[in-house]
Amino acid sequence: MQLTDAQIKRFVLDTHLVTRKDVDAAAAKASDRGISFADALRSQGSLTQDDIRRASAYVLGVPYVSLVKRAIDPHVMLLMPEAIARTYSAIPYAMTDDTIEVAVLDLAHIPALEGRMRTGGRRMVARLTDTASIQSALSRYQRHLHIEYSDIIRSASDSLKKAITPDEVEAGAKKLLDTLISHALTQEARVIHIEPGDACIIRYRIGTTLHDAMELPKHVLEPLARIVTKVARLGTATGSAHDGRFRITRHGERIAVRVRTMPTHTGVTTALTLVRGSSHGFTLDGLGFHGAMLDDFLRASADPHANILISGPAGSGKTTTLYTLLDTLRTPATNVLTVESSISAPLARIGQVSIRPDIGFDTRAALRAALAQDPDVVGIDVASDQTELLQLLSGARLRSIRTITTSSLGAACEALEVFAKAADEATLPLTHVLGIASVRMLGVNREAYHLSAREMDNLRSVARMSDILEILKEERIVPPKATWSSVPFYRAPLETPEHEIHAGMIGVHELLTVTPELLTASKKPDASNYLAHAVEHGMFTLVEDAIMKASMGITTLEEVWRIVALYYGENAIPTK
Repeated sequence: MQLTDAQIKRFVLDTHLVTRKDVDAAAAKASDRGISFADALRSQGSLTQDDIRRASAYVLGVPYVSLVKRAIDPHVMLLMPEAIARTYSAIPYAMTDDTIEVAVLDLAHIPALEGRMRTGGRRMVARLTDTASIQSALSRYQRHLHIEYSDIIRSASDSLKKAITPDEVEAGAKKLLDTLISHALTQEARVIHIEPGDACIIRYRIGTTLHDAMELPKHVLEPLARIVTKVARLGTATGSAHDGRFRITRHGERIAVRVRTMPTHTGVTTALTLVRGSSHGFTLDGLGFHGAMLDDFLRASADPHANILISGPAGSGKTTTLYTLLDTLRTPATNVLTVESSISAPLARIGQVSIRPDIGFDTRAALRAALAQDPDVVGIDVASDQTELLQLLSGARLRSIRTITTSSLGAACEALEVFAKAADEATLPLTHVLGIASVRMLGVNREAYHLSAREMDNLRSVARMSDILEILKEERIVPPKATWSSVPFYRAPLETPEHEIHAGMIGVHELLTVTPELLTASKKPDASNYLAHAVEHGMFTLVEDAIMKASMGITTLEEVWRIVALYYGENAIPTK
């Protein structure tokens, strides 16, 4: 929440911080130039930005703290990645069993910090501070990281320069790789980029943004590339891209590392994607959410009035997605409950209820009981009548209870059509529909190939290929000047045994935001009309997400066409 111009004016006059003459001059300047009253006060030197922050703290009832001389436990600071702390001018400085206190310069940044720091289920509490405090805390944060990691990295780098035997080179490279991954995990990075040039540039993707992390001597590039090739079991052919994976354990947590390499004119670039396990072994990133869709999904789930429907066929990962999302929402200040046909896995600090129709505790009774328990979030994983469920969801929304429901109704727009037909009211209580499917991940043993003109035409008939390519460029998965003719896809070699082709499953998703405009886009509930409207307004479809994952080497085009057939029927697959 930000102060209004009227609140600032009243505060500075009541506290005599600014004279009436200066207040009138600032008001006139704000009106003439179209700027805020606060900006006008700052421009004429009547108040500093820190003065405005102190005023905000006083009026809004938010504690104001100074960190300049305050001792801060480094382990508390490390809960927020340093790059995020620097970007949002925020620093966690105190922690109890239930809360983490975060000092910020701007309260508007608090929503952006949700989900970008390790809270351990604690509630984040905002405090306002001044510029000097943030600068002092960030300086101490950087000094701690320098002490903890730079000596190790410098030592490993120096040992590579002095190494004589192959074993010494490999040991130094292994130590350097382990330290880089450890540092990246500390910073909550999900991708490590190792880029060649005049030096070895290390960058981290934290959230959806790339940040420069460090610059290492050029001599570490070759041994670092060799050790990555070895542990990820990459192909050794030069001049082509390779994919692989390996696992590590850090402080008892298993980390899956997916490796992609690509030759460039300056050398081989390497991207290491880090997939961390949550309390039940999954993260939203690890389930296949990425980029803007991940941000939109987290933002939707944080809305206190949200009613989210997760829709997909059996085995698509609906329950796993529900559990993972509930795991991200639980805090000591949040009461999270579930109503389930059967409890698939126990969730810490979440009340889980299994229905018992044999004793009269059916879906309706269980939901009514759950909604009466003063919950903040209710997860629903049961088959139920749509009309009855809508009535309960409407009541939940009126009481600001977030609901996340699973359904086997198919793609997002198909699910919306079914619920719209069942709705008694003009406006549905649903706010978002997440369409979900699962595709088989391609194993390590793979070969690259490029699409033929016919294959590209076939894909263009079911997806916006130019938009997918732009997203791949934005996420730096392909070079800025890439075209579809230069982007490799992957498949298993012809002689590969069937049991070695696939290496697990990953989700593909589409997120449909239910707006009044969407519901009125069709005279009657119709999935095709909903889809046309949503795509026109920027929705990324299941098929497009599958194509994107195929272009990243995670899955194959065969899986893409399986998704097309599953959701749109065999007739939707081009025959030419």
